[in-house]
Amino acid sequence: SFAYAAWSGVGTILTALVGFLIFKEEMNKEKVLGIFILTIGLILMRI
Repeated sequence: SFAYAAWSGVGTILTALVGFLIFKEEMNKEKVLGIFILTIGLILMRI
């Protein structure tokens, strides 16, 4: 269902952001690209 896919994507994005903001993990271009692709995918699923 859409809800499961959406929460999986949001969870992945939030995990990466928490790691960057709280645990000071590096944010390389691969991670940024992955977050961008997940975000675009979530937006396209709603269209």
